[in-house]
Amino acid sequence: MSPSILILCLLAGTSSAYITYSQLEAAPYVANKFVNAMSDSLQSRKPALIAKHFDYNFMFKLCGETYTKGQTVAMINSLPKWNPRNPAASVIITLLVGAKWTEFSSENGRIEFSAQIHIPNTEIFVANFVICPDRNVVISGSAERCPKKKGVNVF
Repeated sequence: MSPSILILCLLAGTSSAYITYSQLEAAPYVANKFVNAMSDSLQSRKPALIAKHFDYNFMFKLCGETYTKGQTVAMINSLPKWNPRNPAASVIITLLVGAKWTEFSSENGRIEFSAQIHIPNTEIFVANFVICPDRNVVISGSAERCPKKKGVNVF
């Protein structure tokens, strides 16, 4: 993104300018920056704010099912909201070391990363994501296994 476009986006208040990066930066740093920028929207519980972080064609594969962008936003809204007074009862996302650049181009840089997902009363599980930092969207996601809650599937 050129500096003039970035300044125009910031002045206009658009969300597409909240992350800037250099492909020389380490992928884990860029992925963490991206996830941190999404946090306020995820906690807002406002579907429109959450949806802006996902590509139009976003798909999430979990437990043998494929979820669309809309279904994924609804799933996120069904999870417990962050509670600073009781972090154990909140969803926590921890970025793993496995982030890597998978594509380098001026408009379509891609990072694949894995994150541990902590949901109260549920086994920790790992989810894999592909993000496009240039467009500030998550392109796709999947989980290696179904999260379990007291011996049953959560989703």
